[in-house]
Amino acid sequence: MSRQEESMLEEIFGSKAKVRTLIFLLEHPIFEYTTQDIVRNTGLSRVSVFNALHTFLKYGIVIRTRRVGRIEFYQVDLSNPIVEGLIELNKRFVEYLNKGGE
Repeated sequence: MSRQEESMLEEIFGSKAKVRTLIFLLEHPIFEYTTQDIVRNTGLSRVSVFNALHTFLKYGIVIRTRRVGRIEFYQVDLSNPIVEGLIELNKRFVEYLNKGGE
């Protein structure tokens, strides 16, 4: 793995807030959410969610879908092959854990 790839993965997955935000969005990929929706559903702070979204926007994992006044809506970018892989990875983790981690 190159240093650039390693750096990207560290930036994307480098905090509990980013992981929690990403899992929430991956589990509901067809819906769009405001920052406040994500805060309410993950229990994270607004700043943590904002920082996570900033990183995900940078790498094209999340897109802004629309804006209503000052409120922006986000969802995972289903056209991004990385997102497709992350959704599959999340499904496999869930299946593994549901089997008792065998």
